[in-house]
Amino acid sequence: MGSGNSSEAEELAEKSFKLPGDLILDKTCKKAIRRMKLKKRELAKLWEIYKRINDVFEGEDDIEDTSIDLDELCAFLEHDEDSFMENFFELMDTDNDGVWEFGEFLLACGKFLCGTQDNLIELCFLIFDNDKDGYLGEEELIEFIEMVHGEETIFPLDTDAVLKLYDSKQDGFIDFLEFEEAAKNYPLILWKIQDLKKLFENRVCGHDFWLELFLRIHPDYLDDFYDKWKQGLKDKCNQFKTGIGTVYTTICNVFRCICFCFVTTNPYEDLQPDSKIDVKEKKKNTVGEDVFPDAKSLELRLNMEADNEYEESDNEDFKRYVHLDEEPNLRESKIEF
Repeated sequence: MGSGNSSEAEELAEKSFKLPGDLILDKTCKKAIRRMKLKKRELAKLWEIYKRINDVFEGEDDIEDTSIDLDELCAFLEHDEDSFMENFFELMDTDNDGVWEFGEFLLACGKFLCGTQDNLIELCFLIFDNDKDGYLGEEELIEFIEMVHGEETIFPLDTDAVLKLYDSKQDGFIDFLEFEEAAKNYPLILWKIQDLKKLFENRVCGHDFWLELFLRIHPDYLDDFYDKWKQGLKDKCNQFKTGIGTVYTTICNVFRCICFCFVTTNPYEDLQPDSKIDVKEKKKNTVGEDVFPDAKSLELRLNMEADNEYEESDNEDFKRYVHLDEEPNLRESKIEF
């Protein structure tokens, strides 16, 4: 009942919310709003971020401009204006006028921050594929290697090594299917776009904002996120239990070192004081191995205890029996056969 009232209140607040007066929605903006399923408050928040990017280099004498260029975007993100960033900006510039309008900014955020992992792989390939022919040719491959596998990267490779790893057809080119397979087998090649995505998320509204939009656009992924969240809780609980067990063991070991009574228990604690001699005798006669390995030796011992003059026709067994005997009077006796 309470959740229904809260949802109705949110709908009323959404309907009554007024968009900023300086926001003009064109066809590109409306297209992005439908794709991203944006609410009015979210749209207004993104508009404020967009104006903040636009005001980075704007001075008092500058003519007011409602678009952002690459310099302004890099300055806002505090990112170097490298070839990867240039290719990304040009890819999202749908009308090829060198700047982003607000609609293009929304579409870029929707593709980049609200896409699945497969969408991210495709976007990364398009950033490297400058001529958009579906292949990474010689020049594009060299640029790809410099950006992803350069000398300053953690996984430096040359052209031959890259082709050997990624070019499964061995034709000297890397198409999208080969790039997709390589990205799944070697996720490290996506590090450039992953870093840029995290930077965008942190600078533009934050990670939680885009996660909520992602689950709204892709509800099928909600179960996966729930399973990962539940597994994360289990892992944290197991880590907590392990930590508590380690602390408990450490405390017990410290007390055992301080107090000798914690080291071992007294083996005579259940016995009377006057019976310690019997216990020592019992401990002395504790059998580790069977003294009589077979029935014949046992019979020889019993007969000897009953009659010292008992003779056995099997001299070898009887000698072995005399040798195993622990009684002093029997070891000293000489028996003639």
